This record gives sequence, C-alpha cells and structure tokens, in this order.
Amino acid sequence: MDSVKKPSSIWKNLIFLYLRYILVILWIALMFFIVWFSSRPDYESTEQSIRIGKLVCHLIVNGYDDLTETAKYEYAAAIDHIVRKSAHFCEYAALGALTINASWLFFGYLRMKFKWKGSAYYPLIAAIAWCILFATSDEIHQLFVPGRFGSAADVMLDTIGAVVGIMIPTVILSAHRHAFPPSRKEDA
Repeated sequence: MDSVKKPSSIWKNLIFLYLRYILVILWIALMFFIVWFSSRPDYESTEQSIRIGKLVCHLIVNGYDDLTETAKYEYAAAIDHIVRKSAHFCEYAALGALTINASWLFFGYLRMKFKWKGSAYYPLIAAIAWCILFATSDEIHQLFVPGRFGSAADVMLDTIGAVVGIMIPTVILSAHRHAFPPSRKEDA
C-alpha cells in the first residue's frame, strides 16, 4: 500500500519551499545591494561609515553624547576601519548563507529532474566558488569607481565571511538531520 502524506505535511513542505525561494530573491537583492554600495564614490562611503561609527560610539562609549561634534567625529573616525571591515564580513556572511540555500535548491533540482547523482559536497563547493568570484568581481568593479580601489585583502575577508555564512546553516541542517532523521516506512 502506498503511503500518502498528510495534508498538514504537504502544506508544511510547500511553505518551506516557498520560504527557500523567497531567500533566493533576498540573495539576488543582497548582491544588488553590495554592488550598489561598491559603486558609491569614496566621500559618500566614508560619510556613511562615519555615521555608523557615530552610532556604534553612541552605544558603547560612556558620555559620548556629551562630547563636542569634533570629538564625536574623532571617535567615529578612530573606529572607521573596524566598521568598514565588519561591514564587509557581515555582508558576505549573509551572502554565504543565502548562496548555500540557492545552491541546495539548484543541486536538489538537478537530482529530482535529471536523476543526477553528484557528491553532497558540490553545493558547498559551488557556494564557496560563487562567493569568491562575486567578491573578486566586486573589488575589480571598485577599481572603476572614483576614489575607490580594489583590495585582495578585502577579497580574503569577504571569502572568510562567506565561508562562515555558508557553514552556519550547513551545521544547523546537519545537526537537525542527525537529531531528527527522516522516517522511512517500508512497504509491507
């Protein structure tokens, strides 16, 4: 006798699938967002990171709000490098997490549609390769933006952020699969 899925299980799977496609849309939007930030001239980029630096200082420096505007600017400028590099890392960690989702969907489609039997590591390899190529192309793009420059160190930082972003959902999914293995009911 064929086992039939319960309607609640079907809805749960559909919702999960739609959520994964929404994450693909967010993945594409994040790539546009990263390129948009990279296309801003140096003075706009500096102005924005100083604003973020002032917000960070407001949150962590006692008496920051009582300082003069010049002192506030100096505090923010002192952490500007950290703010910029943290932004690189976080952007690419998010990109990595969204890229592994897209990669799992793509390779899952290949398995379903074409009965493809590739390695379970292919989605990981493809996601890492995509993030490295994207980071490299982003740094090359900055060579053509006034006042900006490309940096191999930023590509490395972006890659590390992407790998962290890829590993977080991978480890969570792996732990979930080990904790709750799918039930396989044999036909009698």
